[in-house]
Amino acid sequence: MSIQQYQSDESTDRPSLDRAAYARYDHWGDSDEDEPECTGHDTDKRPALEQKIKSAAHKFQKATSTDGMIDPIALSEEPENGLHDYKGQVIGLSAPEHVIPKRYEGQFGSFDYSAHSHRWRESEVGHLTFGGTIPDREKERLLADLELFIELASVRIPPSTKETILERARQMKEADYHDDRIFEMVSRCLFDPNEIEDN
Repeated sequence: MSIQQYQSDESTDRPSLDRAAYARYDHWGDSDEDEPECTGHDTDKRPALEQKIKSAAHKFQKATSTDGMIDPIALSEEPENGLHDYKGQVIGLSAPEHVIPKRYEGQFGSFDYSAHSHRWRESEVGHLTFGGTIPDREKERLLADLELFIELASVRIPPSTKETILERARQMKEADYHDDRIFEMVSRCLFDPNEIEDN
């Protein structure tokens, strides 16, 4: 029994399997010659890294905050309906305890059903909010919390790098950056080694 090699016959009218408009690998007939190979995975892992950086910074900042949450509506919006006095007013929020039902507005009226999956917070003036703003800390307390954050991180860094990160955080605090930006910068330096070299 001899082994035969099959080659496409250019002389016939029938296109080979490689050039067929509706080949097995392309049964919809789409032309994907110009499209890059898409595997469904993020090859450079940037979105996953960004999520890890922001999530770690926010969770630690929220867990170590002792001042409670601030009403984001009173902090960043103009007053309406007399609920708060001025934009930038610092008003505390309750613990997440209010269950708000979902409402359906239909042709024959509205009705409540189920409930939102998260509990809502209420401010002292009556705003209902899903989350809140974490207040900024004093400089000394912030730096102590950042040292703890660096120690608890799953990444080990040399002491010189730690000092570089803390010095950058000190400079940002003196330049009146909010704590969430500073925590995010420290988290970025810990989880993305290129960040320290770039700045």
